[in-house]
Amino acid sequence: MRTSEERVQELHKRMSAMKQAKTDRRYALTCAGAGAVCLVLLAFLAVRISGLPVQEPDRMPGIASASIFADRGALGYVVIALLAFCVGVLLTVFCFRLKKHMNEEDRHDDRNL
Repeated sequence: MRTSEERVQELHKRMSAMKQAKTDRRYALTCAGAGAVCLVLLAFLAVRISGLPVQEPDRMPGIASASIFADRGALGYVVIALLAFCVGVLLTVFCFRLKKHMNEEDRHDDRNL
């Protein structure tokens, strides 16, 4: 039989484990939600920018520019590239934080054994 002190200690351990599980779920949902919002925003802006009218610059016959930035339609591509870079950075940071979180969780589990 267990003593009252042992029961209380076990109860505190269970409550701590439940709080940690709740925190872990909240963290995972927040990260997944933030990533989903970024992807939806990127897709929305890509569709929105691709629908903008392209204005052809006035060119003289025989003179061509090799730059994609010569006309104003390239601005949309630049914005999409910047947004894609930002999403990539956010995803990288998320992966590093997730790896750190998993390593801490493994160390915590090893200490409890």
